[in-house]
Amino acid sequence: MATKFEGIKEKTTRTYEATLKDELGAVIPAASITTLLLTLYPLNSPTLAIVNARNQQSLLNANNGTVDANGLFKWEMQILDTSVLDSTLTMEIHRALFEVAWAAGTKAQKHEVDFHVQNLNKVT
Repeated sequence: MATKFEGIKEKTTRTYEATLKDELGAVIPAASITTLLLTLYPLNSPTLAIVNARNQQSLLNANNGTVDANGLFKWEMQILDTSVLDSTLTMEIHRALFEVAWAAGTKAQKHEVDFHVQNLNKVT
């Protein structure tokens, strides 16, 4: 089940934060991470098109993503990340699939977050 992140207005910026932890609950510091990828797509769209070219895009201290020594991950969503692709919807769900690998790629986790984006109709 994906985590919900609600109340996002179309074409606005937001910050998503999470602490990266391993299967035992220990923090994963940036120095231990091999890859941190994002795939972003509209969940309630028939096409499941990729949003803002974020198809397995690295967020490991790149592309608006950062991770610190305490495992704090921040993703600064851009205007194109919160653009509504289907103008017939009043609310479009953008699902983010985060994939993190650490310990030289021998350990990995995946996490999904649903971003509820409100269609403002008059936004251009």
